[in-house]
Amino acid sequence: MLQHVADFFNDWLLFSFSKKLKFAIKVSLSLTLAFMIPMAMGWAQPNTAAITVMLIASVGGVNESVMKGIIRVIGTLIGAAIGLTLIAMFPQDRLLYLLILSLVVAAITYLYYAYQGDSTVFLLSAMMIMMVFLQGPENAFIYGIDRTYMTVFGIVVYTFIGIFLWPVRLEDTTINDATALTNIQTELFVSLMVNSDTSSLLQDKMAAGEQKLQNSYVSSSGSSFNMTLNAEVWDAITNHYKNINSTLSALATLREENTQIDYRNHIKYYDEINGEITALFKECEDAWKHNVQIILPNALEISYRSAQAEGLSHLQRSSIVTQAEMLKKLHLSLRKLADRLNTLNGGDKTLHHD
Repeated sequence: MLQHVADFFNDWLLFSFSKKLKFAIKVSLSLTLAFMIPMAMGWAQPNTAAITVMLIASVGGVNESVMKGIIRVIGTLIGAAIGLTLIAMFPQDRLLYLLILSLVVAAITYLYYAYQGDSTVFLLSAMMIMMVFLQGPENAFIYGIDRTYMTVFGIVVYTFIGIFLWPVRLEDTTINDATALTNIQTELFVSLMVNSDTSSLLQDKMAAGEQKLQNSYVSSSGSSFNMTLNAEVWDAITNHYKNINSTLSALATLREENTQIDYRNHIKYYDEINGEITALFKECEDAWKHNVQIILPNALEISYRSAQAEGLSHLQRSSIVTQAEMLKKLHLSLRKLADRLNTLNGGDKTLHHD
C-alpha cells in the first residue's frame, strides 16, 4: 500500500526528491521519533536513542546502519556486563575496584588498536564500563538496562523508517561474481595451455570480472554479517584473486612471445602440473557453489629435463624457467585461495598459507 502511494506521488508531482534529500528526511524523521516517543512514554534516556540514530545514520544505507547498530548493542551489552560484574565483585573496596577497572579498560583499548576488523565493539565496551562506574553501585544495573533498551529502540526506529520510506534494496552478488571470475580464470588457463586464440578475449573478461567482484565486495562489506565476521578472510580472498589474475596475464604474455617452445619437453610432469592447477580452479568454483571443503595439495615442486636444454638460446632457457615459476606461483595462489575458502565454509580458522 505504501509503495503504491509513493509511486503515485512520483508519477504526479512536478518534482522529485534527490537521494540526499530523501536520506536527510529519513534521518530527521527517525531522530524526531526517537526523541518524541520515549519522552511521551516517560522512558529514561531518550537522548541515547537519538544518539544511536545519528551514529548509525552516519554509516550510510539501512543495511550498513543496522549492522553498525547491532555492533553498538553488542558493545553496550558487553560493557554493561563487565561493569556490573566489577561492581558486584568489589562493592566496598573502591581502590581495588579502580585498579581492576583500569586494567580491564587498558586491555580493551589494546584490543581496539590491535584488531584488524571493525573494532567499534571494543570502544563501546570500554565507554560503557566507564559510564556504569559513573552511575554508582546503586544505579548501575538500571542504567545499563535503560541504555541497552534505548539503543535497541533507536535501531528499530531507524530501520522501520528506512524500510517503509523510500526503501533502497541492494543485492549481494559477491559470491556469484567470485564464482563467475573463477570460471573465467579456468577457461583462460586451459586456453593458454593449448595455445588457443581466445586468450585475449578471456583476459578482457577476466579484468572485467575482477573489477565487478571488487565493486560488489566493497558495496556489500558493510551490510553483510558474514563479511563483517570474516573480514580478514574476505580481504585475503580478494587479494588472492588479484594475484591469480596478474599471474595469468603474465603467462599469456609469455605465451605470445614464445610460441615455438614446447614446454613439455623441458619441464617434467608438465601435463600433470597443468591438470592439478585446473583441478584446483574447478574445486574453488565448486566451493563457491556448494560450500564444500577443498583437499589442499602439497606444494608444487618443479624439475627440468636437462638433456633437452642443449641447443637452446639463453632467451629460450629464461622463458622455460619463467614458465615454470609462473606455474608454481599460480599453484601457490590457488592453494591460498582454497585455504581461505575452506575457512569461509566452516573449516579450520587457522591461516595455513598466508
